[in-house]
Amino acid sequence: MRAVTYTRPGDPSVLELVDRPTPEPGAGEIRIRLLVSGVNPTDWKSRSGATGGEVAEPTVPNHDGAGVVDELGAGVDRFSVGDRVWVTLAGAVGPASGTAQEYTVVPAERAFALPAVGIGLFAIVSLAGQEIGGGPPFDIPVVVAQTLAVVSGGPQYGAGLWVVAAVSGSLVALALWAAYRSKDDRVFFYATAGVIAPALIVLLRRPPTLAPRYFLVPAAVLLLAVSSLLARDIDRGGWRRVVAGALITVHVIAGVWFTLSPNASRGGYRAALTHIVEQSVGTPTVASTNRFGGGDWRTGMLVHYYARAIGAQGRLQYVSADKAAVEGAQWVIDEALDNAPASQLIVDKHGRQYTMDRVYPAGPLSGIVWRVYRQHGSIAADKQ
Repeated sequence: MRAVTYTRPGDPSVLELVDRPTPEPGAGEIRIRLLVSGVNPTDWKSRSGATGGEVAEPTVPNHDGAGVVDELGAGVDRFSVGDRVWVTLAGAVGPASGTAQEYTVVPAERAFALPAVGIGLFAIVSLAGQEIGGGPPFDIPVVVAQTLAVVSGGPQYGAGLWVVAAVSGSLVALALWAAYRSKDDRVFFYATAGVIAPALIVLLRRPPTLAPRYFLVPAAVLLLAVSSLLARDIDRGGWRRVVAGALITVHVIAGVWFTLSPNASRGGYRAALTHIVEQSVGTPTVASTNRFGGGDWRTGMLVHYYARAIGAQGRLQYVSADKAAVEGAQWVIDEALDNAPASQLIVDKHGRQYTMDRVYPAGPLSGIVWRVYRQHGSIAADKQ
């Protein structure tokens, strides 16, 4: 088997990849086929010579790791061959028992099971405690389609939405079926956290509003299943490798486009600031109502970002809510849930009145609208 060892302390250059005999478990021990090896401060400090003594024999580094039980020693009944486990303090067993190798042998009490069922149940319990709300009145097929499209970097409206959602949904179904056929025990985790738990929450809690952002974590879990499917197809070669490579390339390009697109997830914020600049004379001042999810930290950040995006960073001034309360502002942005009641007139504590000018709808990922108010009589008079 392959193993990483070092025979003297020093920097990472002392590490060597060597071939070693595959160890056999003794009584009370298990052999683990390692899939992951973790590096802790203890590990690199020991290797560097900062702690510990002389290196008496070739040493395999790293205490922590995870993998699959490969063989059982006599008297071990808490594990079965094929169990997924996490192991800790492996290197404390002996210099040759660290996890930076293909197999290691440790006492059974150093390993801990990683059951997929437990992970799935944890996902259900965690998701069940989440509060759902903050989006437009929804249609479940549309929300599902938008979720599948957004994790693929696809469009959120129109025919393109349904095309991308159909392709993504088909890949998810194929990935789950492939995991089931290959007896991959992660299929329970994929199905539970990615499909069953979100479906139960929607059906049992019946939220009045819903947005795709509530399902981004379950969608990411399903992406793990798809990535496993594509990885297997790449290993098979031939036309499967070509198709898998093309899908990965398209996904990466689309994801970059979606990330950089100013209107991808933030609704009409860009359009709102463009309207404010066009309807103002000089440098308009903008403030937040400092309610809901707004406030200086969020609204100010979005105003500064989109002002740069439209080339108006020198023609638009954001003032803090505290300053606006004293001096006033020409425009006020009120962030609210899309289905929250709106007031046509708001009045600050000094009696300044602001009338609603326009409402800019939420993007699918946001669920938050911008209601734009202008100070009564000031902006319109200046513009005219």
